[in-house]
Amino acid sequence: MGQSLEPTRGRRHASGRSCAPARGRRPARAFTLIELLVIIAILALLLALMAPSLVRLPEYVRRATCMNNLHQIHLAFHQYLQQYDWVFPPHKQRGSGWSADGSEPDFWATDLLKYTHREEVYRCPKLYEPQTIAGYTWEWTFDQHFLGYGYNCYFLGLYSHNTNIDWTGALRPWISTVRWFRSTSIKNPGMNLLVADTNPIPGGWWASSMWWPKSGSPWYEGVNAQRHFDQGVLLFNDGHAESRPLDEINPPTSPRTTGDDTNVEYWDPLQRTNPNFP
Repeated sequence: MGQSLEPTRGRRHASGRSCAPARGRRPARAFTLIELLVIIAILALLLALMAPSLVRLPEYVRRATCMNNLHQIHLAFHQYLQQYDWVFPPHKQRGSGWSADGSEPDFWATDLLKYTHREEVYRCPKLYEPQTIAGYTWEWTFDQHFLGYGYNCYFLGLYSHNTNIDWTGALRPWISTVRWFRSTSIKNPGMNLLVADTNPIPGGWWASSMWWPKSGSPWYEGVNAQRHFDQGVLLFNDGHAESRPLDEINPPTSPRTTGDDTNVEYWDPLQRTNPNFP
């Protein structure tokens, strides 16, 4: 008895701290089930939107690597041109594309190898696995038939062919080529094709060259425009590389037969056109 019954509000603890409840603080509130479901739905939507890009990311990397290869090849061409009075290399030294004793390949990429030093520079990253084109399966090899990077040789490196090869009546009235071509004669280097993705001719021939007279139907000896996202990677004579779909680089029909000049401005360094082609 005799004890005071006064309220304890404001009374201090023996430690000197007030025992009064803290003001202005609210206990932490947990997420409700609905809020959690909304967050999960948003995350699922973001993942769904990103999934196609994530799946294609390795292909973007391969295409970028291919373009880097072509940039290095352009530097090698430039060094070659400086050394040989600005004359482009022949696409092959003799008809077979092999050395005189037949023991090793002898074509434009072997001429440039002393500048790039590595054969792998001439290997598109998509060619680390077998390729099947029109029912024909092939694998990359550093030679004239299975390289997979083709040189615009009809216009820039015709030798060892003569100038009358595939110079048909559909072409004679308006276009011609020479065995040795100087880079200083190119009208617009930024539009002139130098090297691009290619396939061998069915049966296993010449995946190291692009042959404009037969670049459309039915031979298709032009750019392989399906290797990277249904496009081909192309190198131009000013050193830039880009990717293009089929209809923006190859003619639909082969000029050898029809005189088709579609997209010829990207092939012919002199940018001639056929006045008689519709």
